Amino acid sequence: MGVVLFALFLFYSEAFKAHIDSLLEAGNYAEALKIVEDSFKQSPNKLDFEKLRVYVLAYQGAVFKASNAYMRLFNATKRHEPELLHWIALGIFNTDNEALARYLVYRLALIHDIEAEKPVVKFIKRLEHDKRPYFIKNLNKIADSNVFPDIIVLAREASTYDEVFTLSPLISRLSITTGINVIDTLLSASNPYSTAIALWVAGDMLTPPRGIFSRFVNNENELVALLARIGKLKHTSKPDLSVLAQYVHSRVPEIRKILAFHLGFFGTKAEPILLGLLSDTNEDVMREAAKSLFYMGSERALAPFIQAIDYIDPKRKIWGIDNLAKIADSSVVPYIAKAMNSSPYPAVKIHGIWALALLGGREARGILLSLLNSPNRLIKQEAALALGFMGDATGIIQIIKLARSGDKTLRKRALWILCKLADGRGYKYLLDGLLDESLDIRVISALGLWRILNNSDRVKVR
Repeated sequence: MGVVLFALFLFYSEAFKAHIDSLLEAGNYAEALKIVEDSFKQSPNKLDFEKLRVYVLAYQGAVFKASNAYMRLFNATKRHEPELLHWIALGIFNTDNEALARYLVYRLALIHDIEAEKPVVKFIKRLEHDKRPYFIKNLNKIADSNVFPDIIVLAREASTYDEVFTLSPLISRLSITTGINVIDTLLSASNPYSTAIALWVAGDMLTPPRGIFSRFVNNENELVALLARIGKLKHTSKPDLSVLAQYVHSRVPEIRKILAFHLGFFGTKAEPILLGLLSDTNEDVMREAAKSLFYMGSERALAPFIQAIDYIDPKRKIWGIDNLAKIADSSVVPYIAKAMNSSPYPAVKIHGIWALALLGGREARGILLSLLNSPNRLIKQEAALALGFMGDATGIIQIIKLARSGDKTLRKRALWILCKLADGRGYKYLLDGLLDESLDIRVISALGLWRILNNSDRVKVR
């Protein structure tokens, strides 16, 4: 009889959870929480309902309450629940705290947390269009085919140049990966920005729909006409780039930026136009032209930034360092090292440290390892954090010390690196962080604990 009752209770629990999930999906958070709390009082299995309560609170975005409920659960069982920790970390996307969500989406993208993609897309849909590109750019690093339909919806609703610039490469990548042709879907939206995305994707495909570019080359919308011409040229054996010359003088910087991006696909034929854009008054356009020149192998691509490194003025050095890190690859590490060695200013060295971390490679790692012995406490600290960012745990003792710092910002940065490393030695400090008064530290700590527990095959946690 007892076995039958237990089986009935398990069946009831699954049905109960499905009902709660349907309420959460509908956004009826208050009703879901009320049902769980009422049932909690009647349940013979208190711990199961406590888990469900943590889940509902996290989904609702009540991250502080969810963290406290989770720690009560942990103290009762002495066992972590990775799935609940993950929901606590992602619960921030269901709040209206955009600053925290911005912080978290960037961090999730850096660790390529694929399971975060759905909450990120959900959050993007709630934003004004001018705020979406930042998040879409980061989503590009983690998204896979699971969110493809949602991304198409974002594309059909696009209303800014920056959305076109960030969504188009993402859709091209996912279209090719999934084998789905989305061009007709985007064209049916009768939206010039959606049309521009369709033309961009068509230009990236090996076999675009026949005649699509010819229909739009004389379109009254400058962006649509530009991308139609680029797409047609990409599928021409001997492209005549002179038809794009007029767009170099466009009054819209975003048009010039999109042009600079695509010219990189045409090889050395595009070099004269790109060199003109390299002196553009808009820094985004200039940087995009430099990227295209760099990846086509032009020796002149990085000239403005390498010259800046030779300036005595530390602001010019930092400008050169930061841009080299955004544009180039590990081949520019010697220039970064030169800038760091030739300047007495700590700010230059710190920008250099993080440029090395972004560029990666054996040479960059060697320089950062040598800086762990620096007599300057600040330089040593940043080198340890930068190595952790690269996935190197050599400086983890230093990072753990920083995770105990009284400086909230420094503590948050150190805990983030411990989260990224997913090293069992950071377990205790991430557990402490789950009860921190700062919401973003609790979110980082939950995600870090979840990652450690999900890496338990290589990191043993007691």
